Amino acid sequence: MMPRDNNKFAVVRAADMAAAIGRVAQFAEERSGAIRMKLEQNELKVSAQSSESGESEDSIDTPYIFDPIHVGFNSSYMLDFLKAMGNEGEVRLEFKDAQSAGQMRPEDPESLYKYRYVLMPMRI
Repeated sequence: MMPRDNNKFAVVRAADMAAAIGRVAQFAEERSGAIRMKLEQNELKVSAQSSESGESEDSIDTPYIFDPIHVGFNSSYMLDFLKAMGNEGEVRLEFKDAQSAGQMRPEDPESLYKYRYVLMPMRI
C-alpha cells in the first residue's frame, strides 16, 4: 500500500544526496546500514554512528518549511533508488512522521518515468 498522507516533503539534488549518504554511511553500523535523517528549517542533516567507527554528519541546504522530523532509514536502500535515477535531477522526499513509511520519487514532472520508492523507517 502506498502512503498517501505524507504531508512533509523536501526536494534535494540527487547527486548531493547520494554523496552525503555515501560519506555518512561509512560510519553506520555494518549490520544495519542505518542512517538518521533530520529535516529542519531549510536543511537536511544526514548522520550515522557506530561504536566501532565513530560518527559522521553531513548537511544539505534544501527548502523545508514544515515541522522538524527525525527518521532513520537503511542507507543501502536509499542509494539503490538514487542509482536507479542515475544520480541526476532532483528527488522528492516525502514523510508523515518517524514511524510511518516515507517515499522517494523523481521531482521532474516531465520525466518519462513515473515511479515511487517506499521506505520503511528504522528505529535508531
